[in-house]
Amino acid sequence: MSDQMENDTPLSFSQRHGLAPVPVVSSFGEVSQDLQTDLLNIVLSFTHVGRADWVSELALAVWGKFLHELISDAPTDVIDGELVYPLSAVLDTAKTKKRLVPGWRVYELIEFVYCELDGLARNALYSSRGGYGTPAFVRIRLVEDVNQALERDFAGARMIDGLITAITDEEECEAIRAAMRTPLIGVRTQLRNSLALMSDHDEPKYSDSIKNSISAVETLCRKIIHKDRATLGQALAQLEESGIEFHPALVQAFEKMYGYTSDDRSGIRHAMMDESHLELEDARYMLVACSAFINYLVIKADRAGITIET
Repeated sequence: MSDQMENDTPLSFSQRHGLAPVPVVSSFGEVSQDLQTDLLNIVLSFTHVGRADWVSELALAVWGKFLHELISDAPTDVIDGELVYPLSAVLDTAKTKKRLVPGWRVYELIEFVYCELDGLARNALYSSRGGYGTPAFVRIRLVEDVNQALERDFAGARMIDGLITAITDEEECEAIRAAMRTPLIGVRTQLRNSLALMSDHDEPKYSDSIKNSISAVETLCRKIIHKDRATLGQALAQLEESGIEFHPALVQAFEKMYGYTSDDRSGIRHAMMDESHLELEDARYMLVACSAFINYLVIKADRAGITIET
C-alpha cells in the first residue's frame, strides 16, 4: 500500500521523461530492497571512519544482542595484530540467515545501532579521543544519513531521536525534536515513549502513545504552576494565574483533547481511547500537536519570566 505524498528527491532522467513511473512514498512498514541495501551500507561505512576497537565492539553487540548468535561463533579477523569482529561479516550473516526479514527489521537494526553508539559514546575510552570517527560523531551522522536515505528512497518514515517513526513532514519532525530538547527529563521521556509505542512494528500501542503525549503536556504544565499533583485540566486553568497569557480558545482546545483521553473526575479511560478505535494517524496527530503545544508553552513561560524547575 502506498501513499501519494510530496518528496524533495529529484526525479531521474527516465522518470522526468515518462520512461519510468514516478515513485510514490511507501507505507510505514514497506522497505524496498534498495532501501535496505542503502541502510546497511550506512552501517558498514562505520568500518571506514571509526577505529577498529569500537567498531569491533559494535559488531559483537549486533552479533550477540541483535542477532542472538553465540559469541563463540562470531566471525573474527586480525587487524594490526589485534583480534577484531568485522562488521561486514556480521551483517552478511544477518542477510544470509534472513534475520532482516520482514524488511522493516532493518529499521530495528538501525535503532539498535543508534542505541549502541550512544553507549559507546559514553565510554571514556572512546569519548576522550574526540573528533571525526568517534561513536558520538558517527551517531549524529547516522541519523542524518538514514534520513537522507529514507527520503531518497521514498520511504514513509523518518528517524527522530534514534527511533524510526511514521512521521515524514519535516515541520512535524522538527516540532517533536524541539520538544524533546526541553530540559525536563519527564517531558522528554514521555514524548520518546509516545514515539516508541506508536512506531512499534510488532505491536503498536496507539492508546498508550496518546496518553504519553498528553502526559508530557501535563508534566510541563505542572512544573509551570509548581503543583506536582495537578491534573492537566487543573493546570491549564491556572496557567494564566502564573503569568502566561494566551487565547482562551487554545486552552479550551487542549481541555477537550484531555477529555478525549480520560475522564478528569474519575480517571477512567474514555471509550474513544479503546485500542480498536485508534489508528496510526490518531497517535501521530496527538504527538505532533502535544509537541507543538509544549514548544509554545516553553516560549510563553520564558517570556513571562517563569523558571521551569528541572
